[in-house]
This record gives sequence, structure tokens and C-alpha cells, in this order.
Amino acid sequence: MRIFTIFEKYIIPESPFKNNYPFALSEDELKNIEIGLHLVEVIRLGGKVFLVFCSKRLISERTEIDPSKFADLGEYTEVIGIKKYNKQFFDIVALDFANDVIEIRLDIGNKISSDERKACFNQIKEAFEVLVSNLITEDYKLSNVVNFFPAINALYRSEEGRVCELAFTTEGSSIKHEKMRRKHECLRDEAYHQGGSKAVDGNIAAYRIAVTWEHKIPSTLITQPELLLPGSSTMLSRTDISLNDAIITHCAGITDYDFVIEKLNGFLNQDESET
Repeated sequence: MRIFTIFEKYIIPESPFKNNYPFALSEDELKNIEIGLHLVEVIRLGGKVFLVFCSKRLISERTEIDPSKFADLGEYTEVIGIKKYNKQFFDIVALDFANDVIEIRLDIGNKISSDERKACFNQIKEAFEVLVSNLITEDYKLSNVVNFFPAINALYRSEEGRVCELAFTTEGSSIKHEKMRRKHECLRDEAYHQGGSKAVDGNIAAYRIAVTWEHKIPSTLITQPELLLPGSSTMLSRTDISLNDAIITHCAGITDYDFVIEKLNGFLNQDESET
């Protein structure tokens, strides 16, 4: 792909984000910066090119307030306050030469909502498309978006990893959402889940799943990175079901992230080979 070579000699424009990178700007410094994405570094590593973008976003944080500290709130048992503040985010566009794939890796450190994720994703996608279009002097658009939805059922039906969250519907149209609180047990083996699944002959339609694996990094460290495919029940009523985002957490570093991506791609390829 032509775009894999255009950043070899690209000079990154100056910006407050670039000047302070790899450190984050303070909340006071962010107040004077306009909302928008700024490229701060181009990294070449392991046959891939990583474009690091920084931006400021307005974050809403819910905080529980003690009603007893305020005389007028004495009759309330629970009070929630919402604090809004600016925060710097680090997002990455990864260009994978070998697999001819472009990944948008969104920073979701503050547990942003699904709508916020979608808005941020589109912001990064559009900024990347504009940057590439300017460099190649022609209109450039990302296409052929990967659909992660088929991997949900493949993950559930496999014996790999530990399922720690599962949402599904049954033939009777009931909706179930299960979470496993015990860190070393799998929902597939949980007695209540097995009993319910057996009652419907295993005919469930999974639309959301979280799976974690034990991953031994080339030292004595064992990590447990987690993959969440955050589908919704409304997707099941569509003829063209499509899930385009995956959430990867609890990574100790890039090796954990790549490990999960490899697992995800394996289940996507498995589904394609069976259809």
C-alpha cells in the first residue's frame, strides 16, 4: 500500500502536544488548546508504522457525594455529582504492512461511553484520512471495515480463554447478561449458565462477550489481558450485523496487546473458514 511509505520523511508540525510528548499536558495547559488531533510521533517497529496522535477531550466523571455533609441533602440516601474537565488522550493509528491492515487504537482510559467512543473513532479516522489525502494529493478514504461480530459466537463455543462476561438472547426472546466475579472461573462452566443453556439445548444467540487469557511474557510475569466485544441485543434483529470496535484492557505492554489481536484474528479467520 502506498501510504505505508509516505511517512518515512514526514516532518511532524510543531504543537504544544509534540513539544511536551511523551508527557501529558496539565489541565491548566489544556485550557488554552483548541479541540483537535495533533500528530506527535511516527514510530517504526516490527514491520509496522505507528502514528501517535494527541488531543484534548472534555470528560464527564460521576462521583458519589456524601449527603450528610450538606444540610439541604439530609433526606437523600445517595447523591451523584458530575464533574467535567479536560484530559489529554493518546490515540494510535497502526499501519500493518504484513497483513495490509490499518488499526485505529483508541485511548479509552476513562471508560468513555459507546457514543463517545464512536465520536472519537470518527474524529481519528477523519484526521488520518485528511492527513493522507494531503500527503498523496488525492482523496483518500478508509474502507473495508473489519466486522468483529462473528468472533463472539466463535469465542463462546471454543474452549479457549476464560469467559468473564456474556450477554445473549434465547429462542424465547429473553435477554440474559451474566458476569463471572471469581477471577479464575469461566462462565462456560458455571452451574447456573450450564443449566440454563441445557434447558434451551444450547440455542443461544450471543451478542456481547468478554474473554481473558493467561499470557506469559518472556520473563516470569504472567498477565491476564482481556478482550471485550461490546455488541448490543438490537444488532441481532438486523440483516447486516456489524460490530467494528473491540476493547482490549489489562495489558502490561504491547506484547499483551498483540497477543489479544492475534487471538481475535484467529477466531475471525476460523469463522470465515466455516462459512
